[in-house]
Amino acid sequence: MKNKIYILIILILLGISLLANFGRTTEASYVTSSTSSSTKTTCVNCSWVLNYWLVACWASTEGDNYTCRSYGGKYDCCPSTGGRFWHYLNPVYRSSCDSSVISYSGSGNPPRVCTTTTTKTTVYTCHYISSVDAWSECVDGVSVATSVTWSTVPGQTCTDVATTRSCCSDTSWFPDTSTVCLGESFTQTSNCGVTRLAVGTGSCNRAPIAEITSPAGNISIDKGDNIDFSGTGTDPDGDAIVAYEWYDGACGSGTPISTQTSFSTASLGGGDHVIYFRVQDEPGLWSDCDSVNATVYPACDPATAPVGTIFCPGDNSGIEGTEDVTATLVSSSSDCTDSTKCEYYHLPTDGDPGSANNEIFCQKPSENLCDTGTPTAVEVGDNGKSWIWTCEGIYGGENVEGKAVKSCAYQEVSPN
Repeated sequence: MKNKIYILIILILLGISLLANFGRTTEASYVTSSTSSSTKTTCVNCSWVLNYWLVACWASTEGDNYTCRSYGGKYDCCPSTGGRFWHYLNPVYRSSCDSSVISYSGSGNPPRVCTTTTTKTTVYTCHYISSVDAWSECVDGVSVATSVTWSTVPGQTCTDVATTRSCCSDTSWFPDTSTVCLGESFTQTSNCGVTRLAVGTGSCNRAPIAEITSPAGNISIDKGDNIDFSGTGTDPDGDAIVAYEWYDGACGSGTPISTQTSFSTASLGGGDHVIYFRVQDEPGLWSDCDSVNATVYPACDPATAPVGTIFCPGDNSGIEGTEDVTATLVSSSSDCTDSTKCEYYHLPTDGDPGSANNEIFCQKPSENLCDTGTPTAVEVGDNGKSWIWTCEGIYGGENVEGKAVKSCAYQEVSPN
């Protein structure tokens, strides 16, 4: 019966604990407990020794009745006179362990002395937050746990993991949408380093667009021929085009040619040219440059041609040579296509060693190595007896070796 009562008490306490903690999510740790009872009976291991008989003596008539102890026979303490007789008797036993006595009238020896004790045991369980499964959005630099995992340990002490943490709130974004043109997509970066796509809301001036309309493509002309240039400009914002610029060589920084929409020129020098064109809108923004290539073939002038020059026929058939130039026309016009017209054709010229050739030098010579051609590096040859170099031919000519004696067995003496 007692065990059933204890079990009922335990169930009631457990139910109260569950109700008290129902719905916990992210609160602090807490402790629950349960109590159980156990009963133990301990018996004294002693024997009982019959000590005396307890006898009730009654009178046959009205008179005193009394109880006496008989250490011998059962009735020794009740005198036979006076009409007395014994009424009942009980044996009295003494413990062999101590002086305690017990009156026992049952059958057999008296029972042993036993003590029953009840022990109550309380078990404590600590419930704590062992991990955070989800966090709230960052507010004022703090994020709090919105979903956690609970765990338990025996005892009354346990520690939760942190359920708040410092964080960075995306409070500002750069650049601001007002600084980007309306409808233009771009990437913003927050004060926390987070990036996102955004669309501009600002009112901006977009650059105009320049286009060369003439010549329609790259061209090649003879020096002195006219080239007609023409260009247009448009603006995506509808602004007026107020300025035009043409440059030779670089956009905005080359040689200025014109500030008109259209013009003609015959002043381009011989060689390759890149002509750039740009426009400016009314708010003052310049466009990127459009460009066209122009190749100007130089006029064939024998007076400025190197020795050995051969000229192409055709427009230059009337040229004449000078004292140092033989103005020989090439035999086949196929050697002078439009792309090479009026370019200089040089005859192959072999290398020719200079005055240093066959001289004697103690130190490596460095001057007068070649009269014609480019000298190579001077090296030691012939087992250390010579200085050797090569005069390289030009325009496909042969290379010719130069050589000088390497000797320090003489001494120059300055005249007095």
